[in-house]
Amino acid sequence: GLPITQLSRGTREQLYLCLRLALMQTSHRGKHVPVLFDDIAVNSDRARFEALAPVLGEIGRDRQVIYFTCHETTRDILAQHAGARIHTI
Repeated sequence: GLPITQLSRGTREQLYLCLRLALMQTSHRGKHVPVLFDDIAVNSDRARFEALAPVLGEIGRDRQVIYFTCHETTRDILAQHAGARIHTI
């Protein structure tokens, strides 16, 4: 495999996000604590975020997910998932 330093920034950030999500899902500690994301996929392309959005929706079945973004495209993708409520500040 490639050393992590040879991956793009977006790919590295997605890898780290996957590790955090896996830890969150497998840890019994804080199982129902809300999770807060602040534009976690800002360096990812649209296709990757479209693949991530259903995962966030799945996490939202067990806990509250709060996702901050200033990107309309991100908002629109998240709005397509059942149960998502969009609040504009």
